[in-house]
Amino acid sequence: MKPGANLQTIVKAPNESLGKLTKKDVVVVWGGTHDVGKNESEKGLRQIRNFVENMKHTNVIVMSVPYKHDLAPNSCVNHEVKVYNRKLRKHLKVHDNLCVVEVDNERELYTRHGQHMNLKGKELIAH
Repeated sequence: MKPGANLQTIVKAPNESLGKLTKKDVVVVWGGTHDVGKNESEKGLRQIRNFVENMKHTNVIVMSVPYKHDLAPNSCVNHEVKVYNRKLRKHLKVHDNLCVVEVDNERELYTRHGQHMNLKGKELIAH
């Protein structure tokens, strides 16, 4: 867990236990919001692709980037979120050890300020 980190920081975190994982294990990667928000989507996608390539010995779940409900629905950032998630699915579908999980973007699943998931949203994701 690395709250507030970009994808490069998340996937490059030194963790020797990742090398010991097997096909019975799963790594979950949930990041990219900061990459999209800073107009660095391609850099984030490259980081995810490289990470998945290096993790062929185990299973990987990549979470899509949620909308930012603290911005207007037609904001350029939310448009980029749609583009990023589409590219994420397209570029990673060739990997058999990977699953992309779509994060539900219903407004009721987010806190009042709209930037983070509320308890109901977190429970839905965990389920």
